[in-house]
This record gives sequence, C-alpha cells and structure tokens, in this order.
Amino acid sequence: MSDRVPALLLAAVALSAGLLLAAALTPEPPGGLVRPHAEHATLLVSAQPGEPASLALGFALGAAQAALFVGCFALALRPADRRGRLGLACWTGLALYEAGWALLFWLYRGFAADPTGPLLGALPAPTAWMLYGLWPLPLWFAWLFWRHFDSAFLSESDLARFRARLAQLREGRG
Repeated sequence: MSDRVPALLLAAVALSAGLLLAAALTPEPPGGLVRPHAEHATLLVSAQPGEPASLALGFALGAAQAALFVGCFALALRPADRRGRLGLACWTGLALYEAGWALLFWLYRGFAADPTGPLLGALPAPTAWMLYGLWPLPLWFAWLFWRHFDSAFLSESDLARFRARLAQLREGRG
C-alpha cells in the first residue's frame, strides 16, 4: 500500500456515504420488503430476495466497507511497511475478502432463485459460506496486527517519544 492511503480512505468513506444515500432513496419494491413465512406466521422472510437494485447496493456497500477497514489498518502502518511485505499482506487480505464477498453474493443469487437448493452443513449455501468462509478472513488482519505490532505499528522509540511528549504536556510546557 502506498502513501496514498488517506486519499483512498476518503474515497471509501465518500463511496459508502453515496451508497447509503442511494439505498435510502431507492424505492421499496412492489409487494414490500418482508412477508410472513409460509409455515411459521411469526417469522418474516424477504418478499423480494433477489431484487437487483438492493443486491447491487448491498454488494457495493460491503465491498466499500471492507476497503475502508483495510485502509484504516494500513493507515496505522509506517509508510515503509505499507510499501513492503505488510502492505502486500494487506492487499492480499483485501483481495481475498472481496473475492469471498463476491462469492457470497453469487451464492445468494442462486439461493434467492431456488431456496430449496442444497444445504451445506445443515445451512443454506450463502449462510454456510458467510460463517465458514468469509467470517474467518478478518482473523488474518488480527494475526498481522499481533505479529507485527512492535515493529510496524508502535515501536519502543515511538513509545519513548510519546511518553516524553506526555511528560512535557503534564509539566505545562506543551
């Protein structure tokens, strides 16, 4: 990741805001958003599960949020580490997450067209993928943070500078 991370973060925030505004202004599909389940009246199900505008907005917003998350993670890295192996690890994690997100939506489109499709581990395919495929991916970033905290995020020299500045502020010299 380059030193353009702040600009990329701003773009992700602006894109997210625009997508949320578009979702708020998108008219409700005919027939409403939910209906009672055929067998369990107290359970509500989507009336328009494969509605294209909602799917497109949901996909784009999720992709923008993943980019925002990875951008915030990269912003905490030192510039040299953004351009090195850790930057590559961030891009790899983002690419894997975005590919997993796309697969989730592809599976959901198939499930919306035929909800009686095959189950994976007693769960519909999109739900199983979300739990077993997509959900663990952020652990990659937790591991990177844990493994490289002292060298790429907050070194002893950074901590010493922070403590010296804090002492100045406490003495009223700041």
